[in-house]
Amino acid sequence: MRMFTELILIPLIVNVLSEVIAEWLVSKAKDKRDKLNK
Repeated sequence: MRMFTELILIPLIVNVLSEVIAEWLVSKAKDKRDKLNK
């Protein structure tokens, strides 16, 4: 059971984290571009 949870949960957490980080990086890049355009 423990192996099963690790096999399911760890990739899920990594996936969510990478999506959150990607979103954050995109929003940071947008902020920079907006400041440059003004």
